[in-house]
Amino acid sequence: MSEDAQSRTFKFERYYVESIEFRHNERFHYQKPLDLDVEFGVELGVAPDKSQGFVLITTEIFSDAEENNYPFTLDLSIRGIFSTDGELSAEEFRRFLEINGTAVLFPFPRSTL
Repeated sequence: MSEDAQSRTFKFERYYVESIEFRHNERFHYQKPLDLDVEFGVELGVAPDKSQGFVLITTEIFSDAEENNYPFTLDLSIRGIFSTDGELSAEEFRRFLEINGTAVLFPFPRSTL
């Protein structure tokens, strides 16, 4: 790694639960064991001054509970805030967010649920 690359910083500032919603399906009828139906989404953003960015991880468990005879639907959104010293280009920062930021933030949905 070059000396220039080593002098750049990428810092995890904080995270917070942006939203969490649990909807119980009162019409659920147990018929057989269910396979867990989980969907994940990732959204990234970089501030215009390139000093801060975010990673938003969305998790949906058992979407469309009533239509699919699932016991519930759960939606969770967790946002992580990251910073840099400004030495990264917007493209480099976005790449750090995509790989490192997602890896850093990914355990939080699991621990929240």
